[in-house]
Amino acid sequence: MAGAVSAMGGSATPWTRAFMDYRAWDFLHMQPNPDGVHEPEAAGAYAWLLYHAYKETGNEDPICERLNGVWNSLST
Repeated sequence: MAGAVSAMGGSATPWTRAFMDYRAWDFLHMQPNPDGVHEPEAAGAYAWLLYHAYKETGNEDPICERLNGVWNSLST
């Protein structure tokens, strides 16, 4: 999931927020589905899932890919 945030343009160095204004996201091919009604509020769901993955792994590294995905999702 953190890879999807990166594929949407999110990056920690340099800080770039992800563009999450899509209808859906194809995780298999890492491609957006821009057709139909856009749902940018799904960025909150990405952040929630990545945060819980971060907490489950116990990774306290401040450069943790999951944690960076959380901040990137929340700044969308």
